[in-house]
Amino acid sequence: MHVVLHSDQAKGAWSFRHHKNWKRISEILSVQARRYGVQLREVVNGGDHLQLVLKIKNRELFNSFIRSISGIIAMRVTGAAKTRALKEKFWDFRPWSRVVALIRKYSVQADQTVQKYLVEAKIFNFKEAPA
Repeated sequence: MHVVLHSDQAKGAWSFRHHKNWKRISEILSVQARRYGVQLREVVNGGDHLQLVLKIKNRELFNSFIRSISGIIAMRVTGAAKTRALKEKFWDFRPWSRVVALIRKYSVQADQTVQKYLVEAKIFNFKEAPA
């Protein structure tokens, strides 16, 4: 499965590519993947978006995995908590996902049809996002 999480607020100190955030995000992804039995095949960090290629066992575990990583990442990156709520939503959209055929050499960056769709759907622009 190919999943995209996007946030326009992920800039500067909140950027996913910021050295502190990248370490936190990779740790969150690996811990939650182990917890919910999800295999992380590929992680692409675009600074304001994350693209994941996952292998999942069932839909319920996938839903729990996405819910947990989106909440934990938003809280860790922004410093939000129960007592310090954000004024605006951190994530722009719900996670975009699609099922991809299990191909050994499948790569998110090389999949031109997905990139074209995401740009046309105005989810984000690959030309503006860092590689």
